[in-house]
Amino acid sequence: IQDTAYELYKDSSDNRVSLIDALVMISRLDESESEHHLETIGIKAAIYKRLWLIEKDFVFLSRAVLLYKRGFELYNDYWCGENYALCLDYERHYRMSTEDDGTKISDLIELKFTAYKTRVEIIKMLEKIIDDNPYRKSMFATLSNCYLAIEDKELCKKYGDKFLSFDLDLNEIKTYNANRSDVIKFSI
Repeated sequence: IQDTAYELYKDSSDNRVSLIDALVMISRLDESESEHHLETIGIKAAIYKRLWLIEKDFVFLSRAVLLYKRGFELYNDYWCGENYALCLDYERHYRMSTEDDGTKISDLIELKFTAYKTRVEIIKMLEKIIDDNPYRKSMFATLSNCYLAIEDKELCKKYGDKFLSFDLDLNEIKTYNANRSDVIKFSI
């Protein structure tokens, strides 16, 4: 079920109905198991994030934030952490552009600080384990985007170049560029 839901998610870049179908499918998993399984948490969060990007419904973003936070805090998963920080940036931007929602300046500062702190944690974590790691390709992309968000251009370029030196498929390049674009638009 999980693999089918993931494939449906991957194949439905901006098709709301397919994303809802993927969410329904993954929700069929045993709730007690799926709430604590990293891969399921990540897939559900990604679906909610994509629904947020399509619909701009804050409920979707809130769920993505909670799930990515869980994946990062429970499992120290850098991918969940990177997306958690980016979703916090989306939330900050959304709250700044929404009138009369009761958002305080301190709320906006907390969102920016938490996103920054999350990225610094990811950087520290990945720089300790990246050598000879089988997942270093995606780690390089994450490091590049984290350094971009904290405005370290030299290390952003270093890790971006390392990521781009791999034999990449179109989806990897598209995802990397989309995340970079969103970091530039929402984080800096």
